[in-house]
Amino acid sequence: MKYTKITILACLTVLAGTAFAGSNSAARPFVTAGTPGEAALKFERGATMTVRIGAADLAAVQAVHFDLAYDTDALEFVGFEAGDLFDDPLVLGPFVRTDKKVVDITIATSAGPRAVDRAEAGTVTFRVLDPARTDVALVSFQTGDENWKPDTQVSAENPVTLKTIPARTALLANVPNPFNPTTTIRYQLANTAPVRIDIYDVSGRHVKRLVDETREAGSHTAEWRGVDESGSAVSSGVYFYRFEGDGARVSRRMTLIR
Repeated sequence: MKYTKITILACLTVLAGTAFAGSNSAARPFVTAGTPGEAALKFERGATMTVRIGAADLAAVQAVHFDLAYDTDALEFVGFEAGDLFDDPLVLGPFVRTDKKVVDITIATSAGPRAVDRAEAGTVTFRVLDPARTDVALVSFQTGDENWKPDTQVSAENPVTLKTIPARTALLANVPNPFNPTTTIRYQLANTAPVRIDIYDVSGRHVKRLVDETREAGSHTAEWRGVDESGSAVSSGVYFYRFEGDGARVSRRMTLIR
């Protein structure tokens, strides 16, 4: 059975925020990036990152709505292209909700429902601004079946997350800086490796060891609360944090103001 665009638009309004057990309740949404079969997803600043969204085991689908969450300070939305789920899709969006840090997209077909073993709803393309924070998450995925009854396969309570790995190992700036009394030190690993992070004062005296263990490839943080090895608060001043890991040895400066 075929539908007009007006009928489709009217039916799609019931998708958002509604959950029933329809024909597609067993569907399995997915989110992937990079080259299929690639062991690790690594991106550098300025690179293009293409994320594919789709589902497997769709019994009868004629509409899909999804929200893809991302860090708007780390990724810049570039565009969306419909996938192979529908031959002649009607696309609503993409709507970039910067306040919620999501891109909201709905696609549908006027050709009636179809059964799908596995297909892509589409691809979302980003430009990488900060390689340390390129993770994305599918926080909403809903389908409309042969009766336009919506199924909710993914919600904010059970997101599907895509983890990425930085292309280079690096020590990043601590946040905040200056700080009082706590700051977060960010670093990224291109490979799983032993990591050591130490704090020193301006005289070169060792103040505190924050990290001394093996960490997996990816983005990490370490928190310093402005105390030494004994747990005593240190005085205001300039301090340095030194990172050693994955063949890198880097130091950065920070300022504690009490």
